[in-house]
Amino acid sequence: MKLHALARSASRFALALSIGLGGCQPPPSESSSPEAVSPSTEADVTTALNDFLRRNDDAPEAIAYKAAYHDLDGDGLNDALVLLQGPNWCSLSGCALLTFRGAGPQSFIFVSKTERIREPILLSATRTNSWRDLVVSTVIRERPEDVMLTIGPQGYPADATAGKIINRLELKADAVSF
Repeated sequence: MKLHALARSASRFALALSIGLGGCQPPPSESSSPEAVSPSTEADVTTALNDFLRRNDDAPEAIAYKAAYHDLDGDGLNDALVLLQGPNWCSLSGCALLTFRGAGPQSFIFVSKTERIREPILLSATRTNSWRDLVVSTVIRERPEDVMLTIGPQGYPADATAGKIINRLELKADAVSF
């Protein structure tokens, strides 16, 4: 798939996400609502994704993904959560999630890669080191579990199974990311 097709695919996903979730969610709080994403923002995250893939010896033209944009670190800029898809990035336990920090106009910087992520992904109301905690589903000892991922010096954990097991029903999560 060419870069242009990836950007177009990401644009369609963002539109479908906003239409699909708009009618079934309560009005988001000001701090959790994703800002409008321009096509250039999606092209910028595609560029950051392709840079990551090249650095890791993977073919960028063959990747499918979903992207969501939120201010995760409280700096006023949208950051990107990119859920990679396909057999190269997913297993029965889940898929790889890349986190990118928004670094100004037309720029995203890679923060971390977390494997074994299943949807849905929630943004917790809690923060660690100014970053929003993520609540994800994963598989631990062949059982589906919900875990809280907190950011550390090297980003979010490399494996979702390192997160703290939580009860999603008791969680205060104020935004659905995917």
